[in-house]
Amino acid sequence: MFEATLIKEIFAVVFHPEGEFVDPRESAERVFVCGSLMDPAFLSGRIGRAAAMVPATARGHSRGWGEADGKRFHFLREDAEGTTQGMALLGLTGDDIRELEKFEQVPEVRRRADIEICVGDIVLSGITYLANK
Repeated sequence: MFEATLIKEIFAVVFHPEGEFVDPRESAERVFVCGSLMDPAFLSGRIGRAAAMVPATARGHSRGWGEADGKRFHFLREDAEGTTQGMALLGLTGDDIRELEKFEQVPEVRRRADIEICVGDIVLSGITYLANK
């Protein structure tokens, strides 16, 4: 079961497993996702556990479509005029991130990239996965 916790100082709501609140300002890593990984059940199927997340916006990025191994997929790409809504995953371990990178097919299809994301009223640093050029 997930709980929702409002952080009034930054006007952000964190969705997290019961009793496992993670403040996005204090999370060691913030991983911006904008597709299937925003679904808590899908995410837990990839990393083997539930994880905290917060709505986030990536300015300067947009979604695109591509193909790899005969399958269509969507991806995040740099776009100076773009704005993409998604979630920032919080409180992930190194093992969790390795599992995400397998799912994202790093480095064959996507690459890990630093990103700035808007969470509530603040901007935080994070990482995401962009399509290879």
